Amino acid sequence: MGYYSVGEASMRGLELKVTARDISGWSGWLSYTLSSAKGTGTLPTAGSIDPENPGTKYRLPWDQRHTLFITASKRFGRWELNPSVEWGSGFPYGGPGNTEPDPRDPDVELPVFGPDGKQKSPLPNQFRTGSHLNVSLNVRYHLGNNSYYYLCIQNLFNRRDVLVKDLYDVTGAPAGFRGDHWEYVPISRLPSRFVVMGISRQF
Repeated sequence: MGYYSVGEASMRGLELKVTARDISGWSGWLSYTLSSAKGTGTLPTAGSIDPENPGTKYRLPWDQRHTLFITASKRFGRWELNPSVEWGSGFPYGGPGNTEPDPRDPDVELPVFGPDGKQKSPLPNQFRTGSHLNVSLNVRYHLGNNSYYYLCIQNLFNRRDVLVKDLYDVTGAPAGFRGDHWEYVPISRLPSRFVVMGISRQF
């Protein structure tokens, strides 16, 4: 006895990259990616996104259309600065159908509202989260002999941009249940600011 996936998916993309080797002492690079991901399902062992139309391809949850990344580095004597900026457009969300069972009574169907406050259409993944911006900064103080102190700050401005929205949280709890309807709520955000300090030395 066995099983196999009959799903289909495709992804297309284009990446552009520009490298700067020395501009007033700065070096770095910039990259831009344009991509599109569509499929009938999100997992090899899962069913179709839209059971009513199993062969239809829809935008997949990781269909991030635009990404931009910039990083640069410069030495100031013993000091070295390395800022970086990552920007990405939103991710699709929203399951098929426009109703969801009432957690109190599974036989009762309640409407699912979109971000506009109106009942969504049956199409899956018709909404997108907002874009996200992540600025990081690495600072080094070189001691010589391939040793240096370092300070690394991820998400410098502590932005908590939403990456994923759903009706249920990661534990399966009905986070989007509102009594007489459902609505999509954030279940994943950019990690909060993270700071690392230390010393690196090569032997």
